Amino acid sequence: MLEAVEPLLPDGQHVDLDIGAAAIIRRLTEHRLTRTSDPASCAIQHATLGWRLGNAGLHQQALTPTEEATGIYRRLAEANPAAYLPDLAMSLNNLGIRLSELGQREAALVPTEEATGIRRRLAEANPAAYLPNLARGLWGFAWVRAAGGLELPEGLAAVEEAITLYQRLVEEIPEAFGRDLLSARTTLADVLDGLGREDEAADLRRQIGGDAGAGEG
Repeated sequence: MLEAVEPLLPDGQHVDLDIGAAAIIRRLTEHRLTRTSDPASCAIQHATLGWRLGNAGLHQQALTPTEEATGIYRRLAEANPAAYLPDLAMSLNNLGIRLSELGQREAALVPTEEATGIRRRLAEANPAAYLPNLARGLWGFAWVRAAGGLELPEGLAAVEEAITLYQRLVEEIPEAFGRDLLSARTTLADVLDGLGREDEAADLRRQIGGDAGAGEG
């Protein structure tokens, strides 16, 4: 029955359904992990569970499966970098988010920095495939710093680079990246606040509000 329900769950966060979705995925994960020894399949199950638990606000519970997924992807990437480095970067980024949500800001810097480094190398080799992931990684890199008030000058450089990449992507596919660009600009405002540049942050937030309103119209 739960297998039939899973495809009906929302792809993203849903305030009314996240707790129920996490409970369903937890049960399915327990069931599926007893029936497979394939590392890639196990990594997907752990990663999905961590994501669903995080969406539900169960941050402490989300940490363990996210760490497990990251460990598996690291071993897979060591054996087959071409196939699994993107997955390792994604999992490291998720681990940074989980740690940041738990208030472990300095610990969160380590996986986010590693994820950004991997994504930069991938984007240099294949920009068409990996620039969106690099932009997302740089944004996450800056977000962790803004959330924890850590190394804000580095966060400023990262989010400014992310915005430059998103502007380039929006020119190509505005419907796919417009919201990400607005979110990155919001993170830039948070970083500017943290650096004591409140006037610039306030001006940017007014611009963001105007752009968002224009987009809705």
